[in-house]
Amino acid sequence: PINPSRPGHPVQNFPAPPTRRPPSKPPSPCVWAVVQCCGTQNDPKRLNNCFEYVGCPGVNWDPSPCRGSVADAAREEVVQYYASADQA
Repeated sequence: PINPSRPGHPVQNFPAPPTRRPPSKPPSPCVWAVVQCCGTQNDPKRLNNCFEYVGCPGVNWDPSPCRGSVADAAREEVVQYYASADQA
């Protein structure tokens, strides 16, 4: 019979040890969309389909979502995210 007052079986690594710091928040779907969808040929229909496929609702949030400064900022955010994961 099951007895809720009886101690359970011991399990290794439970509870899990605390992490040194909380995990960093991943880049948003729109940041990933800029990194993955912007390229040398930025056809508006292809871009819109790609952005929506990645989880960013259309490219109406910026008239030029693939311009240099936006693309550079998106790539930098992704680089920082992976750099912080490597230090964990």
